[in-house]
Amino acid sequence: MKTLINSLKENTTNRLKNPLIGAFVFSWTIWNGSDLIVFFLSNNEKKIALVEQIEFNITNDLLAPSGLTLLYLLIIPILNMLYERLIDGVVNKHRNAFNQKTLQQHYYTVKKTTIAKLDSDEDENRKLRDRQLDTWANEKRQMSETVVSFRREYSEKIAKIDNEISSYKEEIRRLTSEVYDLNTEVDNFQRGLSHMVRDVDSGVGQLLSVADLPQRAEDAVKRIKDASIRARKVLKVPVLISSPGNDWEPYNEPLMDFDENIPF
Repeated sequence: MKTLINSLKENTTNRLKNPLIGAFVFSWTIWNGSDLIVFFLSNNEKKIALVEQIEFNITNDLLAPSGLTLLYLLIIPILNMLYERLIDGVVNKHRNAFNQKTLQQHYYTVKKTTIAKLDSDEDENRKLRDRQLDTWANEKRQMSETVVSFRREYSEKIAKIDNEISSYKEEIRRLTSEVYDLNTEVDNFQRGLSHMVRDVDSGVGQLLSVADLPQRAEDAVKRIKDASIRARKVLKVPVLISSPGNDWEPYNEPLMDFDENIPF
């Protein structure tokens, strides 16, 4: 029994899904709605009595629901189409115009806001550039002052160094002159000593030429001769005097050694 009831319920549901049957059932329910309300609100005994009194009425049960079904399936879609055409032709047109106007106003507001922001940014950038230019001008002035200060300091140092170099050159010239004078005096003194050594050698030669010279005198003369030879070596006298006797050592003239530090 339960299976039969479920099968009937399923078939009824499938039939109601049909547009025509569903529209007829909906129309019949609307047309006989008062009777259905009385039936559902009554107690069981009265429901049984109402069911026993049911009779088929061609107007209420067939013609009127059929008319409502045709109205629902034909007239209402036509009215709905007319409504949609009205909405699309008039309401939507005004709505789209209103939306477009609203959108234009929004875009205009956004445009004005953007332009104002760009102008503000441009003013800010211009002010920033002006501040940067002022800062760069101050930095340039400070750098110029620093460069001038460095040049002045370096010029003073260079002038001081030039003065010191000039004083050093003057001192070098003075010392060079003094060295030259000293070398000249040394040369003069050396030439004088050389003449004296030659004179001594000449006197010694004359003494040794005496035939009867005493032994003591001859020994003294030899000692003088040895001292003269040593003086020659020290003074580098370029003179060669032959000894009269075979026991005298020959004297060779030393090489000349010129002083390179003496300016000429």
